[in-house]
Amino acid sequence: MSALTIDRDDLWVGTWNGGLARYATPSGRVRPFDSGAAAVAPLSVRSITATPRHVFVGTLQGLSVYSKASGRWRQLPPFDAADVPDRISAVVAIGPDVYVATLGRGLWRSEAGRAVQSGGGGWQRVEAGESGLPGPHLNTLLVDDNRIWIGTQDLGVVMLDTDSQRLTSFDLINPLLGPRNVTDIVAGHGERLWVATFGEGLFRWDAGANRITHHSVAEGSIPDDWVMAGARTPHAMYFGTFGGGVARFDATSERWSNIGLGEGLPSLDVSVVAHADGVVYFGTLGSGVAALSERRAAPVLVGAR
Repeated sequence: MSALTIDRDDLWVGTWNGGLARYATPSGRVRPFDSGAAAVAPLSVRSITATPRHVFVGTLQGLSVYSKASGRWRQLPPFDAADVPDRISAVVAIGPDVYVATLGRGLWRSEAGRAVQSGGGGWQRVEAGESGLPGPHLNTLLVDDNRIWIGTQDLGVVMLDTDSQRLTSFDLINPLLGPRNVTDIVAGHGERLWVATFGEGLFRWDAGANRITHHSVAEGSIPDDWVMAGARTPHAMYFGTFGGGVARFDATSERWSNIGLGEGLPSLDVSVVAHADGVVYFGTLGSGVAALSERRAAPVLVGAR
């Protein structure tokens, strides 16, 4: 699995090379979007975000938009009419705007209504002139009030103020973060921000004290330093790793525990995590989606591919 998004009672499931499906959580019914007008053409899904009227799906072949009213997909053209498709890594919506992160072409913004018009359009690249922020190679986006936290492959974390469109490197906020290749950013409990990295574990930023705490295999808290994704629930933080299963951080006791094969997880390679209504969903590499009720002890595999 490459992407999971909750939209009311629906769990949207994206895969690396098998397209997209929608899982209705009340009924357990799975609908793959793989034929006719309801098919999403690009198969390599990287990111999904839902708005009241549309579902935006970022793929390695560009941006696709699903109309909830018509049930039809449309592939949008490249943002600046380039000859090569945009390789989308993350899509988020904030207010009337949609922001899209790419692998190689930076950050783009458009009003959602204009973005889905016939032929697309209205896209503007978001960048900070001589500083080069946020750079061309972006992995993830997190909406936080009027800010967007941007995880990059080579420049660490960058913060965008969406009111002023000002970009700031996290190095100016706290230079102790360190890692450059950021795979995910998750808002934690209280004034905390969790930064997942590829190969250097997890970093927790306590904004009030402006303090960085490092969690790693060597430090003894998490099972793997290649952290792929995370999610917050009212009770805990959950982080999927590449080879170590899931690391769980209890919000009350602030103790770590692991969820692995012995607890019912079908694979130790967990690439995406999502949460809604007391259920945590873990998307794995090659073994489907597992669901963990916080009222129960073990994950239960659900019927989504």
